[in-house]
Amino acid sequence: MATWSHRTVTSTREEWTVPAAEPWGACIGDINSAAAVACRAYREAYGISENVSLPDDALRFHVADEAILISFTTEVEGVPQAKGTRLCHETDPTTLKECALKSGHAGDHADANVRWPQVP
Repeated sequence: MATWSHRTVTSTREEWTVPAAEPWGACIGDINSAAAVACRAYREAYGISENVSLPDDALRFHVADEAILISFTTEVEGVPQAKGTRLCHETDPTTLKECALKSGHAGDHADANVRWPQVP
């Protein structure tokens, strides 16, 4: 009997880029502003209220050639997207066409066997 399991995880990396070109580097105001916005986005993504401290490893700061990248990653278990196909959360056939028109895709939904004409 097998003692292993399998799961598919889709990761989304959110990034904020603060310019830090030589010779001056990045301004503390720009770093603080980007970090504050990233913190708000992290709280929203994970459902953490303002009166709860964020974990120490919530945000990552990476130094690139001419920028500082602030990021965090969220993961969702589920079926991966097929290459070249955009999936959508809509499952109700009455809203499928509306969703396709709003998001500008052709209505390729993993949960509905419907294809709408390509939206320009």
